[in-house]
Amino acid sequence: LGPAGALPRGSVIGMGSNDLSLELLAEQYQQLHPDTRILVNDVGSLPGLMALGRGEAHFAASHLYDPESGDYNIPILRRLFPQQSFALVTLASRAQGLIVAAGNPKRIKAVKDLARRSVRYTNRQRGSGTRALLDDLLRRARVAPADVRGYEREERTHAAVAAAVAQGSTDAGLGIMAAAQAFGLGFVPLCSERFELVLPLGHSLVAQLVRAIKRPEFQRAVSALGGYVMAHAGQLRMLSGKTRNI
Repeated sequence: LGPAGALPRGSVIGMGSNDLSLELLAEQYQQLHPDTRILVNDVGSLPGLMALGRGEAHFAASHLYDPESGDYNIPILRRLFPQQSFALVTLASRAQGLIVAAGNPKRIKAVKDLARRSVRYTNRQRGSGTRALLDDLLRRARVAPADVRGYEREERTHAAVAAAVAQGSTDAGLGIMAAAQAFGLGFVPLCSERFELVLPLGHSLVAQLVRAIKRPEFQRAVSALGGYVMAHAGQLRMLSGKTRNI
């Protein structure tokens, strides 16, 4: 993908988590850099980080929660790549919860309700941050994955999960509020999470993405999707190999 400090020309390759705001970011970035466009491959947070570590992407989009520390992304980066240094740019804080039919006819109010045999669930793919979040929520609720009807059914995006609920082929799926609102569905909020873009520390693309994310027009457009808080949008965190987070 070129030298670590070089600004890519032609295409910026992102890999990782799915989020509706990434399309808006691509639009804003191209306004600032007309000769370059952002292309994002929705492979899930963990595969995205692995691709970044192998040098196959310019950035990874990730929201991997670490239950022990209560932090996002940094703990798993430390475990996966202890010798490498990264910059983490906050895109937004976003609401995650259960996407349900309009009016919530199954009266789904918590993760434990997914164990009811009358509730059909649609999951996200392995390696996605949303799948990891569900597994943690099930563990805390003392619900076995085998007790969730449809745990093995997978979709790759929040919109696909919402579409399945809208079509009536499933009753619930964990996803973002923006996807539920886009399909006119109900939403049971469960948590707010940090969604970040991860890049090699020192890459010139870091400053370019921060600039695009901090644009008022970008933040207004993301806020209009529903379920996003932009108070820390563009915030930069740094992780240096072999050293503590600074």
